[in-house]
Amino acid sequence: EARGTFLPMTDFGALSDERLLGLLSTEEDRLPLAAVQEILRRIDRLEPLLSTLLSSNAAWRDQGPAWWAPIHAVRILALSGRPSAFDAVVGAIRRAFAEKRDWIILESAAHLAAFGPACAARLEALAGNAAEDDDVRSDTLDALASLALLGDIPADGVLRLAAAVVRERKADPPDEMALGWSAAFVLAHWIASGKEKTVLAALGL
Repeated sequence: EARGTFLPMTDFGALSDERLLGLLSTEEDRLPLAAVQEILRRIDRLEPLLSTLLSSNAAWRDQGPAWWAPIHAVRILALSGRPSAFDAVVGAIRRAFAEKRDWIILESAAHLAAFGPACAARLEALAGNAAEDDDVRSDTLDALASLALLGDIPADGVLRLAAAVVRERKADPPDEMALGWSAAFVLAHWIASGKEKTVLAALGL
């Protein structure tokens, strides 16, 4: 489809799956919300296709309008909140950091938090994995902290994890301190919220 040919009254429900997903590669930053909503309505059968798109080197290397396709795909899978889409989203976030794709990086913590309590254990494992990319771990900690602040998951586990990361990274050189600072900020936020005793307990003090 030519870019920008869809008007607000377009019936996206009448489009085939192929044409609907094709919009991810043609509409750039003007993909209609109604199209996203229609993809989410069909997510049971479109999830595998979105995951395949994210695993495609060609999709990430395109320099034309299709450059936007991975951005839309990761956002839609995150919005779905389906645990089955978790690995595809994490993989896309890893690649975004590696390739400096800011449009995904800037939303990565929100994308991870969108999976909610159903994936809390997987988020904690990701943030606690010393072999994982530091930027991914940092944004995962932010996602867990936001879920805890909303009351969606218990705060104690998140604080213990943040404390463990602080201890793990306390000897980092200045140019590698981002993850440690991210974890420390989580603890500092709870202290500022009047929950100093909870933080001290997480630190084993």
